[in-house]
Amino acid sequence: MTLGPAILLRITDRCGCGTPFDLHATPNFARLLREGNLPWSPPAPIRFPLKSW
Repeated sequence: MTLGPAILLRITDRCGCGTPFDLHATPNFARLLREGNLPWSPPAPIRFPLKSW
């Protein structure tokens, strides 16, 4: 799928909850993040004290 990484990046940007999925489940996306020198996990502007995942 051509837009796969773009869709994952948009989900991460819009989520606002930190890490929305395990990066190990998306090895190609992880590679693109490393190549782009982008941080993982994205910052979470909202604190969820009961979040256990």
